[in-house]
Amino acid sequence: MPGVAPDPPVIGLFDSGVGGLSLWRELRRALPAMPLIYAADTAAFPYGARSAAEVAARARALAQLLVAQGATLLVAACNSIGTAALAEVRAATGVPVVGTVPAIRSAAAATASGQIAALVTPLTAGGLGYAALLAAVPPHVQVWTRPCAGLAEQVEAGVLASPRTRALVVRALAEPVAAGVDAVVLGCTHYVFLAPLVQAVAGPNVRLFDGNAGVVRQVERLVSTSTPSTVQLANRCFTTGPAAPFAAVARRLLGREAAALGPIVQHPIEADR
Repeated sequence: MPGVAPDPPVIGLFDSGVGGLSLWRELRRALPAMPLIYAADTAAFPYGARSAAEVAARARALAQLLVAQGATLLVAACNSIGTAALAEVRAATGVPVVGTVPAIRSAAAATASGQIAALVTPLTAGGLGYAALLAAVPPHVQVWTRPCAGLAEQVEAGVLASPRTRALVVRALAEPVAAGVDAVVLGCTHYVFLAPLVQAVAGPNVRLFDGNAGVVRQVERLVSTSTPSTVQLANRCFTTGPAAPFAAVARRLLGREAAALGPIVQHPIEADR
């Protein structure tokens, strides 16, 4: 159990880049009174091509940064962290940590054809946490695991509908769609921003699933008994790389909501192995 958030909670989200903004957006809409602090490890992006040890070290450093900035509840807004490094993050902090994992269970429960596809990063595909998700799938359900090297990079650049982005999605889904999948899991928070493109490629009869809704429900449970703060704390955003490129893509992905991120400040981290 991730524990109970103290009163009043300040939620800190962290990811390798802009992908976790898809979850930040949902949390902000669900809990508009809760202060949110976001940390993007753009200096080490992409996580999907790194080792689990590297990601764990970076995730610990990000979590510690957020706690130092006042976060009392952490959200690992990254499926690679959630499936490969969540235990290390929890061990390194003294606050509750909610992880994000691919919504394999939800998709498996909803499929009628018994065929589902999971779009994930290479690191997620090889993680022990992902293997555990697959082991819990009923035997009559086949999961097409599709490691999508290069796809998160397209989102990080804010390129959601280019020929290359579409080609990557088509390549990942061609075989599963031909096999009759009726559910596709967006197993990276970056991929949530590609939902319209994935839907167009997969077809109108295919349902899309991601882990963000489950994370929001878990956070809502943790803060449900919290006392609302009488002090209005401002949202803040940190990036380990240059702030200007991150801010530009955030505006492209979030539109007017990007202003609610608050000040975007470059804050390098040191990650010990």
